Parts: sequence; structure tokens; C-alpha cells
Amino acid sequence: MGEGIMTGTTRRVALLEADAAVEISGEGARLVKIEVLETPGDSGAVALHVADEKLAQEVSFEMHIAYRSGLRETLPFFAVSSSTPSDRKPDSGMNFFEE
Repeated sequence: MGEGIMTGTTRRVALLEADAAVEISGEGARLVKIEVLETPGDSGAVALHVADEKLAQEVSFEMHIAYRSGLRETLPFFAVSSSTPSDRKPDSGMNFFEE
């Protein structure tokens, strides 16, 4: 499922190398804009800006990172709004709270 990000907010994500290629995929990708941030040293960072939308259920997305050194990683996230019930998405792992 990954790390949750509220709609209308921004999350800073540190990178291992400054010149990494970053892509977003998945159901919630349309909500996310990537901003490359200037950082000191050899590391890097991006800001993930999640659009301010009301969501009927969580929407997942993945951040794919490819480093010049050949290392690759995929980080899972999901977007949620303050009005989103936490047990509505099938297979979210939260539906066991239902009676």
C-alpha cells in the first residue's frame, strides 16, 4: 500500500543520487506532479505535489527511480483526502475493521 499523502499537500522524497530519473505510475498518477529540488552534495530530492481533490477511495501510485549508477527502486504511495473513508478500497487491508 505504501505511504499515504493527503490531497492538496506536498511530500519531499530524498534520492540517493542527484541526477536520478523519476517517473510516477499507477491509478493515482494523474494527481501527482514531480518537482526536482536543488540539494547540496551528491544526493537529490523531489517534491511530490498531490492535487487538491476529494476522493471516494484511496488511489495508489508508485514512484520509479532510476539512478545513473544502475540502481533502481520503486516506492509505493497512496493519495487520500480528508473525506475519504479508510476502508472503501478493495484489498486495502483496512476492510477487516468492517462489521
